[in-house]
Amino acid sequence: MKKTVCIILFLSILVTSVSSDPISLGFGNLLRHRESIYDGIPEDTLFDPPSYRFGAEARFQLFFVETTMNGVFGDNNHWLDGMITLGIRTPFLGIFDIGLGFGPYYGMSFTDGEALTLIHFIHDEYPESWYYRVVDTFGEVFTDSVMGYRLHVDAHLGKISVGVAVDAPTVGYTFANNDSELLGPNMEKARAGVTALFWLF
Repeated sequence: MKKTVCIILFLSILVTSVSSDPISLGFGNLLRHRESIYDGIPEDTLFDPPSYRFGAEARFQLFFVETTMNGVFGDNNHWLDGMITLGIRTPFLGIFDIGLGFGPYYGMSFTDGEALTLIHFIHDEYPESWYYRVVDTFGEVFTDSVMGYRLHVDAHLGKISVGVAVDAPTVGYTFANNDSELLGPNMEKARAGVTALFWLF
């Protein structure tokens, strides 16, 4: 039974991917809530603009393969943090787009005309908090930064898409440690956002 379901799912993704545009490139805005959604977003902050951080997102899609990069700014615009993902996407019912990706979290600090790259790491005593450390090269983001999962669902209206996205880090997996026991999602740090993208093609 499981084999049959997997085959049907694979064929569905293949058919919808082949029938859609083979290459797509979009970019636009991202609003990400400041708080974790583990216990739900409080109603008093759901429509409160200061409870969100503003940033940008870019996506490149090749058939069912998708890469994304996003980041939101801190209050003083001297700080940016986000994630880079590689994953799969599929159109649904003609106007919806569903994507699931996996990739590292990163940070950028802009001070005194200098841009510093940071990686996300887990503090053993405070695993529920976000901690970043400066590294020498951006390449270290892909090897030493904590990896995470990101799911997005979008509705396409011509060249514009609007949607929601949820991301959650693993409990500590990095490509450097390569410990599969750390691949589980840390839902206590899951966050939600809203996207509005313009698609060039």
